[in-house]
Amino acid sequence: MSYLPPSEAAREKFHRTTGIRESTAPFEVSVVLLGRMIQEALALLSLYSLDAIDGLLCDTTLNALQRFYVTSSVYKLCEDVEIEAKNWASPALFAALLEAVDAFRGKLRSLGYAVVKSTAKSEVDELRRQIKHFQKAQGLKTTMVFDPATLERITKLCARTAATSALQPVATTVAAL
Repeated sequence: MSYLPPSEAAREKFHRTTGIRESTAPFEVSVVLLGRMIQEALALLSLYSLDAIDGLLCDTTLNALQRFYVTSSVYKLCEDVEIEAKNWASPALFAALLEAVDAFRGKLRSLGYAVVKSTAKSEVDELRRQIKHFQKAQGLKTTMVFDPATLERITKLCARTAATSALQPVATTVAAL
């Protein structure tokens, strides 16, 4: 780490590996925004403190990413992610983390908890509020994050809902449609 601006090669590699277009925002802003998104996702999975979100990928963030990688095997989230030499700042791991939170958000939505999808700070607050409503409705401890008990309940309910809808009768005649 240094106080010098990153080289052009480093900038190109960042844009190539993250998929963030160069013209979207200044490089420094893009890096910090990505860091914030990662930290918010980790916080929503109860692996990082909401109070510590600053957008900087420091040791605490990397330790949380490592915990995510280790614990995500329970939910089969990182099966295709290969970490080279314990590189917890891997773009593939970042993608798996963000996809995991998005998947749990989608499952919560499919259970009837309307979660707004945007990139604003209010989205995290709204998602936490919907998690709280789900936890209260299910008699779970209210943590406002996707803790293990909440994830387990969401997964079971989604599986039950999918199984129930698969057993519904199918109309076999045009008149029934």
